[in-house]
Amino acid sequence: YQYLCVAKTPFGRKRLAALLSCQKQSLDEMEKRSEAVQELAKQKTFTLFFIKICKIFARHRHKKKLSFLDDLIDEIEKDDSRVPSWLQYAAYTYSILILAVLVLSLLHIISFSFFLIFSVISLCIGLLFFIKQSKIIATTEPLIDFIADYEPIFQAIQNSSFNSEVLCNIQNDMEMACTAAKELHKITLMVQIRSNSIFFFISNALALFDTICVISIQKWKQRYGKAVRKWLMDIADLEAYASLAQIAMIKEESCNPNYQENTPYFNAKD
Repeated sequence: YQYLCVAKTPFGRKRLAALLSCQKQSLDEMEKRSEAVQELAKQKTFTLFFIKICKIFARHRHKKKLSFLDDLIDEIEKDDSRVPSWLQYAAYTYSILILAVLVLSLLHIISFSFFLIFSVISLCIGLLFFIKQSKIIATTEPLIDFIADYEPIFQAIQNSSFNSEVLCNIQNDMEMACTAAKELHKITLMVQIRSNSIFFFISNALALFDTICVISIQKWKQRYGKAVRKWLMDIADLEAYASLAQIAMIKEESCNPNYQENTPYFNAKD
């Protein structure tokens, strides 16, 4: 295990240990895994780059414990809270209305007092629900940090080219993961804006900014929350396959196994 293992994420190390154990596995699963391992052994450039990224992940993220990641993912998966559709429409409509009134006021079409009334109401709503909305927004900070850790790995897999069925399936999952990471970046920017007290008052006076932040967070969890664990398991599989490919990459001569559904045995020929 120590000789082969290049896995740096907690799930990757656990996955490799499971593959090297004596647990029963189907013939089809073993053949597909062997195909993926052989392809990674041939694609040395990608495999070495992938290992390098995983090493950077481990160095920068201080090897977060598996229990912490499990708890975080469980929390995301169990969060079924939904923002009512009418509240979404109301928040966006009112925010657009405030901006429209501001533009009309600046053009001297209507009195500036109308804008002041709408902005004061918006700011009062933001302050009224400040504590509740802040709690929801605060829960996303570990999630944002967590996805940011894995995003370079998502992108490295997405930008590569594979032929084996297993690796192609992993790459397809990474396409959604990259999209989710980009959307989370936008939410991160919004959260950072509201964290500044001056921008908090300005943004909530010009729109129902805190409410829009909460809506964006809940929509992200509804859309991608159930898929996060699958993304991490895909990366874990890829780390395990890259580990199993080390022998073929390091040794000048190596052989690939053929599997049969019989009593377990080894039969090697020179």
